[in-house]
Amino acid sequence: MILYHGTSKRYADLIMKEGFKSRSETKNSNWDHTIVSQEDFIYLTNAYAFYFAQAAAEDPICSIIQVEVNDDDIFPDEDFIRQVNKIPNEVHIDIVDYMHCGLLSLEHLGNCAVYPECIKILGRKDFNIKDMIAYSDPSISLINYRLMKEYYKELIRRWWNDEDYKNIDQSEMITKALMKGGCDVNEK
Repeated sequence: MILYHGTSKRYADLIMKEGFKSRSETKNSNWDHTIVSQEDFIYLTNAYAFYFAQAAAEDPICSIIQVEVNDDDIFPDEDFIRQVNKIPNEVHIDIVDYMHCGLLSLEHLGNCAVYPECIKILGRKDFNIKDMIAYSDPSISLINYRLMKEYYKELIRRWWNDEDYKNIDQSEMITKALMKGGCDVNEK
């Protein structure tokens, strides 16, 4: 499956030269938030690559790396496990214990984790934050992904393929998502 990794231009340069490496190997992190992700994994998305790249940015130019991974190599994002099970931020989650939820995490939150050695790099594109900020400023949650996933997936697809991404009809996509009805991830 094709997924994306958003990062700073500096880290993208290193990734393209040396491949993905875990934080346990590099001792580097460009994600400075309250909940630290697991250091042996690389986090990928099918929707929020622009957001993650902007969050990691050190200057106005950011990078998106397109990758290919096998379904069997996907682990869930901790945020998915926390939101579905209402686990507080203070509680450590080992995503290895939840590997069976990897595809569900991608399906319902748009994010997942993969070991670096399981990632095949397909390409890289750079962008200027000011060119994309108006199109990708998400709240990463189950409900946002449910409503906006088709928009974010179409945004990254069109941008990657040098197609018009500025005229996507968000309201039509949200209406379709609402018409589909709810989804209970606990049923799977």
